Amino acid sequence: MEVKTKAGSGIGGPSKIEIYIRKVLGILLILLILAPLVFIGLSALPIFGVFLLSLPIAIATGIYLLKSKGRHLVLDAFLALLGALMYFYFIPLIGIPAVMLKGFLLAADWSEMFPMAFLPLTASKILVFGAAVFLLIGDILARSRAFVRSSRRGPISAVILLSIFVVLFGAPFLRPVVFSGSPQGTATTIGSGPGPSPVPGGSMPFSISFEDASVSFDSEDDLWTYQIAARNQLSEDAEIVEIVALKPPSEGLFNIVSEKRRLAPPFGEGIEVTGGNETSEKIIVKPGSTLTIRIFSKDPLLSISLVEKRTRYDIGFWSFADEYPPTSPAGGQGGPEPEIVEALDPSVKVFLAGAVPPTPETFKTNFAAGEPIYPQEQGLAKGIKYGFRIVGTAGEVIVSLDLGHLEEVRGGAGAEGYGTFNPEELPLPPGSYRMELIKVEDGKGIMVAYENFSVYSGP
Repeated sequence: MEVKTKAGSGIGGPSKIEIYIRKVLGILLILLILAPLVFIGLSALPIFGVFLLSLPIAIATGIYLLKSKGRHLVLDAFLALLGALMYFYFIPLIGIPAVMLKGFLLAADWSEMFPMAFLPLTASKILVFGAAVFLLIGDILARSRAFVRSSRRGPISAVILLSIFVVLFGAPFLRPVVFSGSPQGTATTIGSGPGPSPVPGGSMPFSISFEDASVSFDSEDDLWTYQIAARNQLSEDAEIVEIVALKPPSEGLFNIVSEKRRLAPPFGEGIEVTGGNETSEKIIVKPGSTLTIRIFSKDPLLSISLVEKRTRYDIGFWSFADEYPPTSPAGGQGGPEPEIVEALDPSVKVFLAGAVPPTPETFKTNFAAGEPIYPQEQGLAKGIKYGFRIVGTAGEVIVSLDLGHLEEVRGGAGAEGYGTFNPEELPLPPGSYRMELIKVEDGKGIMVAYENFSVYSGP
């Protein structure tokens, strides 16, 4: 039975199937909001704070779906806008966007409460956006006499709803994952929310930050090397009792949940330790000492967790390709990097300065993480356009050449420089690198000179 059309308006009300769909969506939305409390009890309440604004929006949308039996174009358009913000964008009061659903599944440790708390809340955001788009499309179609008079309004509505959710749930799973040369994670405490919590004594046992971790890949040996440095900042011994990694799922569209892998104990095979006393069961680090752990793996790893007796430190080594495009030394985006060929020119030199203005006295090859590097070229002819890029030990591009920010040689004598690398806000991880000088002719890049350098954990 159809809801009657408003007299003279030409606008049809929701069909019986549409009303059933609304009620089902409303019930599902409210159940998704209550699910974390049902599964893990009151301990889920702090997590709700991360979604402070999205929760009342989701609850209000659920009630609206259950109660409304008419069409409200302006209200549905506004709800669709809110749903889009919740789905696509990070806003502090709304929390992590639903498009990160694949990230939740990849990074989830299914033995802990993380997925049970966050996945229902993420699904509720998708449901809010999908329901709003469904209502808005219905409002627009209702302006058509052909749709209002059609006996297939209900089935058409069901197909529209299914199509919407296939797109909204499927899009995050298709986002390509990139294993980058710098970590994307940070330290967290077992069983707590984001950010480390102090242990007895007022501080964390280890100090670990972005610049203390790096990853490289050896294409000849088909081997990944993960390096993490951790300084014991307590006045007593600190111990690493376990190392756990998350391995990407096996290939396949529907394999989207990471695999938890225990790397140690026993400590030894596949793990190299310096700066600590290693036994088969743990690693002991003396006060003030810096522990460096190198982990060798045939498989890329999503993250590595160092577990101390009281604290766990999680370092992630992946990102989404569409969120982390190639960067330039000037911080701009100039499009994809061109094909670069090697044609070394012995008359051209690269110098790395540690201060401005660059002088021979400031040239060096060893820098602290976050210490600005000012590359200089010498020997290029006047008028040639050039830029710099950084590659890792295995040839992987760490900072790409930015075609949108090239420099042109002005004098052709002495040293001329361009760009800043390794800034404090975007430091390079500790490790060995190569600064390559690329001259660009007819849109093609030619690597004519380079300088090797290293980065150590500051200060």
